Amino acid sequence: MSIRRPHSIAIPLLLLALLALFSPSTLHAERTQQVMVKRVIDGDTFLVDRNLRIRVLGIDTPELGRNGLADDPYAAEAMRRTRDLIDGRSVTLVFDQQGMDDYGRILAYVKLIDGRDLGEILLDEGLAMTYVRSPNLSRVEEYLAREERSRQQGMGIWSLNGAAGRSLSHRDALAAVGGYRRVVGRVDTVSWVGRQAFLNFGRDYRTDFTVVIDRSDWRRHFQDAPDLTKSYQGKMIAVRGRIMRRNGPMIRISHPAQIEIILE
Repeated sequence: MSIRRPHSIAIPLLLLALLALFSPSTLHAERTQQVMVKRVIDGDTFLVDRNLRIRVLGIDTPELGRNGLADDPYAAEAMRRTRDLIDGRSVTLVFDQQGMDDYGRILAYVKLIDGRDLGEILLDEGLAMTYVRSPNLSRVEEYLAREERSRQQGMGIWSLNGAAGRSLSHRDALAAVGGYRRVVGRVDTVSWVGRQAFLNFGRDYRTDFTVVIDRSDWRRHFQDAPDLTKSYQGKMIAVRGRIMRRNGPMIRISHPAQIEIILE
């Protein structure tokens, strides 16, 4: 996934056309736009007319190395597969609720000319994991199901173990700071501090893995878990998100689709 800093430039005409698709009158209709792919940047990012950058919704592919850093495992394979499928070809962008991210990239699912979904293909082949971020969740259940099948079969990125893996123990999370991962472990304690809930995977907040939920997100999305302590304390769970460093490693989540309870 390629990341660019926000910038202020004149909005190209194609971007205006794309943004027009997000008017309130079309909120509940499937909004689409056909475009020609000019260049594939990596497994989940590509350029179209006027160098507009498209970020494929609902998936995250391994990172290509930048500034002398090595590629993540399977990053080159994901980029080649996306290039084989869409480079120089016409595709249909299918939009969800939010059409642009903080970096000015257009957010869309991608339908190939034969009707297949690019995200589904990469998930099926173990070259991507499901990226969950509210409010763009219309395909999250299908994507998670496809990811689970690939993970169970040990395909591609799911064949890796330890910090190099996309699914890893909470004890390995520190080595994967900056990456989008599925982290597995048992919740030791749950506590509210101010406007945030903390799901702690150990007793030392300075070193142990933690999941953070803002109270506003909990009220908005966690109706099925009104008591976080009863819902998660002592449970073995898997949580997905970008690992950050806040004392120890942490993932901030905003939607229950980012958490799964593992039956034992």
